[in-house]
Amino acid sequence: MKSDLESWKKAIIRELQSLKETNTYLIVKIPQNRRVVSSKWVCRIKFKDNGKHLSHKARLVIRGFEQQYSVNYSETFALVLKFATLQVLLAKAAAKDLKIDQMDVDTAFLNLELQEEVYMEIPKLFELVTTGVNFKQHCLQLRKALYRLKQALRVWFLTVNTFFANISFKPYNSNPNLFVRNRIYILLFVDDMLIISKRLEVDHVKVTIKKK
Repeated sequence: MKSDLESWKKAIIRELQSLKETNTYLIVKIPQNRRVVSSKWVCRIKFKDNGKHLSHKARLVIRGFEQQYSVNYSETFALVLKFATLQVLLAKAAAKDLKIDQMDVDTAFLNLELQEEVYMEIPKLFELVTTGVNFKQHCLQLRKALYRLKQALRVWFLTVNTFFANISFKPYNSNPNLFVRNRIYILLFVDDMLIISKRLEVDHVKVTIKKK
């Protein structure tokens, strides 16, 4: 039991350090006449494909349902994957003997700069990485998105869309979640990407995305 608690503590510290290192927030005085949104910890155990324990994972998420429209968020629309497109691409890959690879963007939303002013309560266990903060007088002003923030999916898609345009990928007309460049296909599903093409092209695109 003690070792399990230590594992969860280390997972929470890793998440808090990641937020700190990526400049996700500023510590500020609690503003007057502004809603300060609360947060919570979501913890889960990750397993390998064979069912063996891999690691403890802790993620700090904001309670987006407490946000106020036109105050700390506006548009939330984000495109979703058409599974018919996925089926066609998999069939094409099988017929043409193309490589299929998958990428997951780690802490994807921490790459997103926020335009709105979003204030969040200092989360529990924050003192594990930051000291000298008065919890009653201070809060966190988010500079970047957190999971479950209402506008996070929208801002993420626009960010990815701009990045792919810069490397000459164009969204497919019937499904803008599919990006195409010279028979290289990237299918976006939130922060997961399916890349389909010849082996060398897939490897090259993965290197480009990893650099970003």
